Amino acid sequence: SVSLPLLSKSLSFSESYSYNREDDNPESLRFSTSWYGLSLSYVMSYTYGYDFNSGWKVRPEKEFLPYSLSFSYSTPSKTFYNWYNRIQTAPALSTSIVADLLRPTNSYFLFTPSLSFKVTDFMTLTFSATTRNSVLYWYFHNNEGDMYSDWGGFPGNILKDLTDSFRFDNQSVRESSGFKIKSMDMTLTHDLHDWKFNMTLKFSPRVITENGKKLYDFSPYISLGVVWNPMDSMKTNIIDEYGEWHIE
Repeated sequence: SVSLPLLSKSLSFSESYSYNREDDNPESLRFSTSWYGLSLSYVMSYTYGYDFNSGWKVRPEKEFLPYSLSFSYSTPSKTFYNWYNRIQTAPALSTSIVADLLRPTNSYFLFTPSLSFKVTDFMTLTFSATTRNSVLYWYFHNNEGDMYSDWGGFPGNILKDLTDSFRFDNQSVRESSGFKIKSMDMTLTHDLHDWKFNMTLKFSPRVITENGKKLYDFSPYISLGVVWNPMDSMKTNIIDEYGEWHIE
């Protein structure tokens, strides 16, 4: 393994390689680089490959194959101050694209914006949402037609599709978008001097089965906690896990 930091560690490269002497084959190879909020990673692995023929068919023998290629970006932290610097507002955005090089149709794109409000010595309130696109093959095509027409794809514009996912004025356009909301979160932390109160509220659609039928459940996940600052071990958590309460 090798790691190389440059430019006061704002730019870095790393590589790792694993070889199995007993089986006489390479196990894994990873290259990664990062620059401020950008990062890129490439992975090869000794694993089973796949061929597409009316669905993915696994190959009978393991091979040393390209496994994944990922790209991620997080915006630099930026805080805006108001009312004598007592109120702080901090927007943020993180995105990641993971290309599955064994089965390209399993590639996905995550888009997570967040917004945090803080009142000094009183409370911090953070909102965030995660959207996932699991149909990236929709957007690839060549001059001869759809490269992935066998998988049901169509030429498209990923930025327009992301915008369409926020079209609350047009339900059909919004629902046809490849971007689907996976979770919406709210976290509240209240400063009680010697104690700290925190609450997390999370909405995440789940597929459940009732009476033999599958349907989406939007029950929230709620967590309430109180921590004594002088002694972190003195704490209580009350959790409503999709309708079932329990205490930790």
